[in-house]
Order: sequence, then C-alpha cells, then structure tokens
Amino acid sequence: MFGLHHELPEERRGSAPDLSGHIRAMHFTVLRAPWPIVLKPGLLVLFGLLSLGGGMLIASGRAQSTGTLTLTWQEAVLSGALALAALIIHETGHAVVAHATGRTVERLEFGLAGGAVTSGDTTPWRRVAAIAAGPLAEITAGVLMSVAGGSWGSPLGAAGFIAILNGAGNLLPFHKALDGYRLMRFLRLVFQDGRPLACVPSGPCPACTGVALKPGQTMEGALIGA
Repeated sequence: MFGLHHELPEERRGSAPDLSGHIRAMHFTVLRAPWPIVLKPGLLVLFGLLSLGGGMLIASGRAQSTGTLTLTWQEAVLSGALALAALIIHETGHAVVAHATGRTVERLEFGLAGGAVTSGDTTPWRRVAAIAAGPLAEITAGVLMSVAGGSWGSPLGAAGFIAILNGAGNLLPFHKALDGYRLMRFLRLVFQDGRPLACVPSGPCPACTGVALKPGQTMEGALIGA
C-alpha cells in the first residue's frame, strides 16, 4: 500500500495541537471549515510514490496490450494526483460518517501517514461504520476510476487499481496501523454487549481504541482479553 491512511488511534486523538515553533514549520493547516486539514511534508513523498507506482502500471499495461513500453511524465503525475484524490475521499469518508454518528472531527491529516482524528462518546456500531467508511469509499472511487479508465494503460485506470489495492489492504486486520485492525476490535465489542463507549482525555480511550483497562490490567492483557 502507498501510505497509511485511517482513523487515527487514541494516542494521536484529541484537540488540534498548537502548531507552533518547529511543529508549525513542518505542518500546514490549509482549511479550517468544515474541518481543519493539516498537510505534512511526507505528502510530497507519498505523491511521488503514487506517481511512480501509477507510471509503472501504465507502462506495464501498455506493454501487455501493444508490446511497446511508452510513458510520459505527465501521465505518471496525473495517475499520482488521481490516486491521491482517492486517499482524500478515504479520509473524508471517515470524517463524514464519524460526524454523522455524533463524533467531533478534530482534523484531517495528510502525509506519508495520516488520517481522520475524531473524538467523542459513541457506540461500537457507530465506530464500525466510521472506520469502514474510509476504505469502502476509496474502493468505490477506485472501481469507478478503473471502469472509466478501461485498463492500467491509462492514468485513470492505473489510479483506480492503486485505490482499490490501498482501500482493500487497509481493511486487513493484521497490524494496528490499519483500519481493519480497529474494525475487528469494535466488531468484537458489538457482539460482546454493544454498550456505549465513553471518550476519555487520558489513558486508553474506549471510544477511540475499543479498549478499556480493568484495575490491574495491562494494555497487552486487554488486547488479548486477559
């Protein structure tokens, strides 16, 4: 996958930070409404990777269909921009559904790693909906691009393939940085009792992580149900 984009975990949840000093020099807030959008230097790296990947797909698709390896830098850049647009749709999907289900959208972050930062009391089902909305929105955008582009040999088709790959990969539950990891955690709570989840300012936040420590319990123990 190209970059990790998801609803950010609890340790990065909360009010938008004071972007002052050296932090301000590295982060740029470009929009305040409806939610702050923060751009990080890694965004340029991500755009470069998406353009490189898109260019490789275009050249490969054309080689398979015509037997010639042709590519222009403009086509590679266009495929990168379209794939980046799909990532923006991904994060917007998280934010829109989180807002619709009662969470506060603190900000959207875009960089080599990024995500939608939200807070507020909720329920397991509402968290499942908000977490799943991002990857599903990106996959939908990718399918539409792929259909319109027709093949990997076009910038639109290449960007569509990247969006489908990234969205589907984000649904995998194998790493805590992926949406699928948190999705499985909240689905487990749905089938356990489905009780409301409080959003707390410190410690493991049940509404943000799906984990609440019992007295004497460690985070590792909570994650495995011990």
